[in-house]
Amino acid sequence: MNEFYDVVSIGSSPKIFMKLFEYAKEGKKILILDSDSNLGGNWKTTDFASCKGVEYGCFVIPNNKVDYDFLINEMKIDMPISEYQPFTFYRNKKYPLNSELLYALLDYRKNKSFKNSFNIFISYFKEKYKSYKGDYVTRYFKKGIPGLIEKYNEIIKDYNIDVYYKEKVNNIFVNFKEEIVYLESEKFKIKTPQVLIGSGINIEKIQSDKFDFFISRNQNVLNLFTFVHLKIKSNKKAEYSYVDLTHIYGNELEGKLLEKVDFFQETRTSYDKFKVIWRLTNISDFATNLKEDEILLSVDTNGWLPKKDQEIEMVNIILDILKKQGLLLSDVELLEFNWNKNEARTIGGLEKLITDYYSPYLLSTNSLFFTRNPRGK
Repeated sequence: MNEFYDVVSIGSSPKIFMKLFEYAKEGKKILILDSDSNLGGNWKTTDFASCKGVEYGCFVIPNNKVDYDFLINEMKIDMPISEYQPFTFYRNKKYPLNSELLYALLDYRKNKSFKNSFNIFISYFKEKYKSYKGDYVTRYFKKGIPGLIEKYNEIIKDYNIDVYYKEKVNNIFVNFKEEIVYLESEKFKIKTPQVLIGSGINIEKIQSDKFDFFISRNQNVLNLFTFVHLKIKSNKKAEYSYVDLTHIYGNELEGKLLEKVDFFQETRTSYDKFKVIWRLTNISDFATNLKEDEILLSVDTNGWLPKKDQEIEMVNIILDILKKQGLLLSDVELLEFNWNKNEARTIGGLEKLITDYYSPYLLSTNSLFFTRNPRGK
């Protein structure tokens, strides 16, 4: 027998959970299927350097008025303004996060052949950020990721949301005639009119009464998130929160890093193949038992992991890169470090697949971004 739910979520990322909370307030019967033993998707925590519940990776909540209002006013999450606003590097200069592309385009504004593309982008830029607050301040979760998960659990209890942990969905069948979706694993059979799908799902096939989509090796991509936590002693506080390091790739130091790593990704684009350090977060404020002269950082290494006997050498090169960018003093002392990885099998082109063929029955994570009213039932 197929148990019925109004909405089923495969995964429990913050984006998905915001929509689930909306559904819960409407009185809908909801089920969350999570392959992990904890909620939060890739927003995980770990224990490191005598600190409990340290944020696993590098996270930032974009400055979007709709999302901020929903998180603060509807979900009642405490989100103060960040003391240090996120920024990015472009040509060794700092810019507000997500604005570096605009400055890059301005560099070519005199190029006549680029004029049309530039105008198109400006229109896109205005449309995408029209819901942003005028002051463009970024906020953060005051209690960090543990506080966010704590709020999740409160909502689950208050609204009687069912959760199945460590569950893998093997098959998804969309019946367009009945307007229903059937989900199946080794343990359950469920039917629902709508499924929300996280970006790190792992399924074998999506089928329907009109067409089928089988997951081939080329479409079933290993999505590997790799991070290193660094505990550092410094006589100066790290005056930043989140830093995008996308545009400093390809330098001499990163070239040295590539000689020290094992290659774990199954696919790489020509762009990020030579990109080792991707982003950085200062998580000192969320760390317990941290002394005043200590800094705790999480560095996203873009799917690269060091060979076991070269971990410390790779960490030292990372420290040199951060010093070169002015993110650390030259005389800092490394106290501890720890490497982490998180693997997820992801269907390549999933968002387009869902949008083109299965909406409104299936909605991807990206369908929920920048809106509380995605297309669908």
